[in-house]
Amino acid sequence: MDKKRVISIITKAAKSYHENLEDQKVLFVYGVPSEVKKQIEQNADVISCLEFYEVVFHRSNFLHLTGLRLNKKKLALRLISIQNV
Repeated sequence: MDKKRVISIITKAAKSYHENLEDQKVLFVYGVPSEVKKQIEQNADVISCLEFYEVVFHRSNFLHLTGLRLNKKKLALRLISIQNV
């Protein structure tokens, strides 16, 4: 995959992350399906076998989630050169 294609994919992913996940909380609910089904069939008031995990998607998490790292020295030099144009 060439560099332009990679940059295009990352840019689209960043936009999607910003529009759909950034500053949002997501609650993951999970459990063993057979145990959940059993409790539902027993008309349990509370399904006690479920587990919960809440995640907050901060702006700073995008690079971590994608496995990317910024070269801060190169970025700073590029920003300086852009400002001088």
